[in-house]
Amino acid sequence: MTLHNSELLRQHEAHAARRTRLMSPPVRVHRDTLEGLRISLREMTEAFEKVSSEREVLQKKIALEERYSRRMELDVADRNARILALSQRVCELEDLGITSVGKRSVAEIVSEVLNEFPGITWEDIKGIRRQKNLVVPRQRCMYEVARQRHDISLPRIGKIFGGRDHSTICHAVKKVRLEREGGTISQDWHDRQEMAAKRGSPKPLMAIDAALTEGKG
Repeated sequence: MTLHNSELLRQHEAHAARRTRLMSPPVRVHRDTLEGLRISLREMTEAFEKVSSEREVLQKKIALEERYSRRMELDVADRNARILALSQRVCELEDLGITSVGKRSVAEIVSEVLNEFPGITWEDIKGIRRQKNLVVPRQRCMYEVARQRHDISLPRIGKIFGGRDHSTICHAVKKVRLEREGGTISQDWHDRQEMAAKRGSPKPLMAIDAALTEGKG
C-alpha cells in the first residue's frame, strides 16, 4: 500500500513539473540583441575575409622575394665564378710573362739578369742542377723577380722557377739582399757586365719568353 502511494506521488510530481514547463512563456530574445549579434557576426566575417586577403597578398610578396633572392644568389655565384676565372687567367698570363702596362714581365726581368751571365739559359735557371755557376744567377733571377714584382707571391715565383718551394725563393731573396747590403753584388754586377760586353750579345728576350711559355704548357 505504501509503495503504491509513493509511486502515485512521484507520478503526480512529474506531471506537475511537465505542466509547469509547458505553461511557462517562451524565452524571447530582444530584437536589438538579435540585430547586435547579426552586426557582430557580419563584422567578424568581414574581418576574417580581410585577414585572408592580406595573408594571400603577403604570401605572394614572400614568394616574389624568394624568387628574387634565389636569382640574386645565382647572379652572385656566377659573378664570383667569372672573377675567379679571370683571376686565374691573369695569374697564368703573368706566369707567362704577359703583364699589364707598367709592370715588367718575368721574362724581361730574367733576361736582364741573364745578360750578366753569358752561357746561362732559362732552362739552366729552372733546372735542378746546383753548380755554383748556376746557383748564383738562379738566385739573382729569383731575387729580381721578387723585388720588382711584389704582386707575385713567393709560391708562384717558385712555380715559375721550375716548381720550387717558396722557402727556396725566400732563401735566395735573403741571401742576395745580404750580399747587396755588404756591397758584393754591385762589384759582381760590374764585373759581369764587362764580361757580357766582351763575350757577345745579351740573352734574347723572345727566347726566354718562349721558354716560359713552353714551361707553362
